[in-house]
Amino acid sequence: MKVAIVSTWGQECGIATYSEEMIAGGVGGGVEFVVLAPEEARSPRPLPEVPERRCWARGDAQLAMRLAPYLEGCDVVHFQHEFGLFPYAWPFVAALRELQKRWPVVVTLHTAYPYGEAKWTAWIDAVCSSVSAVVVHTVSARAAVSCARHHKKLVLRRISHGTRLAAGGDAARGRQLLGLPEGGISSVGIALGFVGIGKNLLCTVQGFAEAKARRLMPQDARFCVVGGGDGQYANLVRGLMIECGGDMNFRYVGGFVPTSDVRHILAAVDYAVLNTSSWTLSASGAAHVMAGHGVPFACAVRPIYEEGIHAGAVPFQVDSSDSNSADISLVNAIAALGCADMRDDVRALVTRFGQETVWSNIVKQHESLYREVVDAHRE
Repeated sequence: MKVAIVSTWGQECGIATYSEEMIAGGVGGGVEFVVLAPEEARSPRPLPEVPERRCWARGDAQLAMRLAPYLEGCDVVHFQHEFGLFPYAWPFVAALRELQKRWPVVVTLHTAYPYGEAKWTAWIDAVCSSVSAVVVHTVSARAAVSCARHHKKLVLRRISHGTRLAAGGDAARGRQLLGLPEGGISSVGIALGFVGIGKNLLCTVQGFAEAKARRLMPQDARFCVVGGGDGQYANLVRGLMIECGGDMNFRYVGGFVPTSDVRHILAAVDYAVLNTSSWTLSASGAAHVMAGHGVPFACAVRPIYEEGIHAGAVPFQVDSSDSNSADISLVNAIAALGCADMRDDVRALVTRFGQETVWSNIVKQHESLYREVVDAHRE
């Protein structure tokens, strides 16, 4: 079976990373993948053995026409949808309808909203009426999409975001990358990834500072913020770190972290904090990264971390009226993960979650879906 994946590829993009890891997990299996990627600047090909074609642009009103010449011989067309990749809603739906005439079309919705919201409802009705299958990652996203009006043959499937089980990193190299000394630190926490307002990092920094100020954890503990993104917001985060003790409490490492360095950095830390100000019905790739590296973590009680909470991560609340303020539950979560016994318990739970959602298992679920929609499309 040959499947065309329409996605970003070889870029600093969460959807690109998702697609690359999913396809890597299926190489040599029962599905042959070809990637149809946008004509954008990118890094060297992440999977040289996988065919790729650069043939469309974000917001292209003629998307179906751009893709069709590269779909000959394909059995399924699978879009990895995120609103930033396909910013014009109705041309995207028109492309789905046109391609569905010849091929079964599958759309994975990486971002969803509650059904009934004005900006979402008519569009998701149209998508669900235009394709063979819709994939979501979480129970809450499936609940929202299941309310949509659609044709009776639509397949709505929840398939978890996958996990890449990482080889052990070099902790000494990781400490060097983080600018930490070899010894004299009882625990190191981390917030890793894009630095932007949606990651609620001001709240996280305050939570750690308060945990230390209350003497709920040893005074030699440190917390690191690592990643690139919004420079203005990053300056706010750095400024708050200075106010809350500077180098005695924090390390800030700016810029995009190469994949080859992530495993070393995560080998050097003891726990992670995943925070957000968002209510979108999405799945957290960061939660799967932590699970794949065996890093215990705490996460906000928000839909994006639904899987992580179910897996056994330490949950904490975020104040909706002032997301920059640290709720006492966040202070407790950070303090608890500063304790080795607590970390060991959470590590065992999230590691099991990572093993259950390893990409090879996720690709098998996709393969089953592909065969189902191909059979239905022939009827």
